Amino acid sequence: MQVKSIKFKNQVCDIVANRRSVVVTFNERIAIFDACTLEDRLSVTTCYPSPGPNPNPVALGSRWLAYAEKKLMWQRSSGGAAGNTKTGNADSEGNTAQEENATFYESLPRLCVKYVC
Repeated sequence: MQVKSIKFKNQVCDIVANRRSVVVTFNERIAIFDACTLEDRLSVTTCYPSPGPNPNPVALGSRWLAYAEKKLMWQRSSGGAAGNTKTGNADSEGNTAQEENATFYESLPRLCVKYVC
């Protein structure tokens, strides 16, 4: 068995792994290593730092990595109902829900996916 040591200059925020990859996240960078050899496979430097508890949240699937891209597409919502609605009209309320749902998804930062196979 071989032991490998990897040293980083910056503080590690999180480590996630699957059978193929080990993903190490930093404040504004992601490093991806081969799970078997720990050799460097990919580095992502276009991450958007999150104000939440995890400064660089990622999601790792079996063949993909999702993260927040630095370029944001923000659309501020004032809340409430959008469109032509009348109380008691099920069709109109359904359309309003769809419009609000679309506005919600448009206001999220763009999610990037890298294939790590």
